[in-house]
Formats: sequence, structure tokens, C-alpha cells
Amino acid sequence: MPHRSRSCQHLEHSIQFAGHTTTVNGLSCSTVTAYIAQLEQDKYTAATIRRRIVTLRLFCDFWTQKGELKESPFWRLKFRQPEPRTPDPIETPQLRKPLSHAIQSIRVLANQTGSDTLDPKRLRASRDLAILAFLIATGMRPSEMRALSTKDVLATNAVRIKGRYGQRIVPFSKRYQYVS
Repeated sequence: MPHRSRSCQHLEHSIQFAGHTTTVNGLSCSTVTAYIAQLEQDKYTAATIRRRIVTLRLFCDFWTQKGELKESPFWRLKFRQPEPRTPDPIETPQLRKPLSHAIQSIRVLANQTGSDTLDPKRLRASRDLAILAFLIATGMRPSEMRALSTKDVLATNAVRIKGRYGQRIVPFSKRYQYVS
């Protein structure tokens, strides 16, 4: 059970911070707040801080249910919502290989099939290139692209994206307006 052992490690870390002399009843809002501040100062990622705090909160909830704690120190704490993390942009060298591969595939298929534009392999290769170009042009995630429908393409050369953090409107170049 790797999650259980990780939780134990997080709990041991918080106990080390609080000091070995601290009892369960010695945990307070100020101790938890200081622990969070220390984690942030030590440059832990937001996800790691969240995991450690959840582990400590569950520990406190357990001892509250058992009657050892009168109230959990987390009941009085207010947590700020984490900022949504924007994906890192893809650098041009990272794009060259997949794009050149897709273009090369279309060229090979064009030479093999001649002028037959309705060849299924050629159509799939053209579709894949269009999808790749559209993903790059808009910065969409593949899951957001899969969820698109024709209703999401707006007349103003923009697309309505329903993503992980709500809905947003993303403009795109006129050359991509027939991709959708």
C-alpha cells in the first residue's frame, strides 16, 4: 500500500515539525498555520503541501472522533483556493518533429495515392495534421479538443472551450476556420 506509507511519512514530517513533546491535544490552529508556512518556505509544491495537510487533517479528525481532541484545529482554518496552473508553453524545437512527421506522412500518402483525394489514409493524415495544427494554434489540451462540438466554434474566429477550470473563449487564425 504505497499511499498508506506516504501518508505515514507525511504524518511523521508534521510530527517532527511540531516537536516530539507535542501531544495530540497540543495541536492548534497556530501550529498548523506555522507548519503550512514552513512547507511554503521550504519550497514544497502546492500538491505536496495539499497532501501533507490532508494527511494531518485526517489524523486530527480521527482523534476528534475518538474524543482525544475536543475540536480539530482545521475547523477554524480558512484555506485559499490554489491558483490554476497554466501549462508550460511548448517550445518550437519540440513542435518541429511531430509536425514534420505529419507533413511527411501526408506527402508519402499523396505520392502513393496520386490524385485520389478521398483515399481514407490520406483523409486521416490530413485530419491528424489539422488537429495537431489546431491544438498548437489554440493551446488546447487534447481532452478539450475531444469535447468540442460544432456549437463551440463561434462566428468570430474563436472557440468556446470547456476545460478543467471552467469555460474560456480562445481566438484562432482565419486559416483554421475550416478545420472545425
